[in-house]
Amino acid sequence: MHGFIVVRNNLTGKQWVSQGGPSYDVPCAYCLLPLPSDQSWTEPYTSSNTGYSQFYVSVSSFTTDLSSDAIVGQLSQFSNEFNSEELPYLYPTPNSNFYAGEAWQNLTGCSGIAIKRERTRMAGATMKRDENKSSNRRRNVRSLLFSLVGIAALALVIVLVQQGLARTGAHFFPPPMADGIKCDNWRNCSQANAAFTEVLRRRFPLGTPENVLRSTLLAQGFRTLPVSITACLPRGQEAPIGKLVIECPAWDFNWNPRDYLAYGWGGPPCGTDLSVKWSADKSGKITHLEGYYDYTCL
Repeated sequence: MHGFIVVRNNLTGKQWVSQGGPSYDVPCAYCLLPLPSDQSWTEPYTSSNTGYSQFYVSVSSFTTDLSSDAIVGQLSQFSNEFNSEELPYLYPTPNSNFYAGEAWQNLTGCSGIAIKRERTRMAGATMKRDENKSSNRRRNVRSLLFSLVGIAALALVIVLVQQGLARTGAHFFPPPMADGIKCDNWRNCSQANAAFTEVLRRRFPLGTPENVLRSTLLAQGFRTLPVSITACLPRGQEAPIGKLVIECPAWDFNWNPRDYLAYGWGGPPCGTDLSVKWSADKSGKITHLEGYYDYTCL
């Protein structure tokens, strides 16, 4: 699972994402020498962000009447303070979920006893830092907690989601359909997205019977969405807590979640997910086809 926070301005629909992960690509759970640090960042949330196309679970939400600039500024400040701690990225923790939990606690004041204990344990393990400087940084990070406790509602929704579920039953290697395609920057796989989409559209041009696409991908190990997802969620609409959802693609607000297949390989702690979304007309001919390439870390 990859945990992160999404900030959405309900008036404009604009979104930002705040998330963490290793400071460089981690090939496997036992290849962590030298250790990368657990880094974080806050940026606009668009289709170029890894994980944008996947299904997810919203595990908590919070509303505020503060401006989006204020919330994004608080998250950016917290990210900078978090990064200055130079905590080593370890499997299974600390990781993206550790960062998301820390940031969520500081934004909303939610209980985070387990997170505090982990921070204390990790602080004791990183003896190379100057202790006085480290203590001051931790006080600065935690001080954000008290500035945002008890904020009232409206305008913004902050959602903590966990993602990367498509790798359940993951493979060891990519499918033949994506052979040779690679994401060079795990924070932004837009070039790999474009390359994968081009391969799909060349193999299955518009007008191809969707059954041909579906049977070909299933034969290569792609999987369908969980049966509990029966409709897509309009992008920008708040997701119900604790329920698997997938957002509607921009080209089809009545999109059928059965027109989706995914394939995952690698990990832990990092792995790759391919997903394919399409729409078809009443005769079953493909009218739109997109491929997505995501590289995510725990």
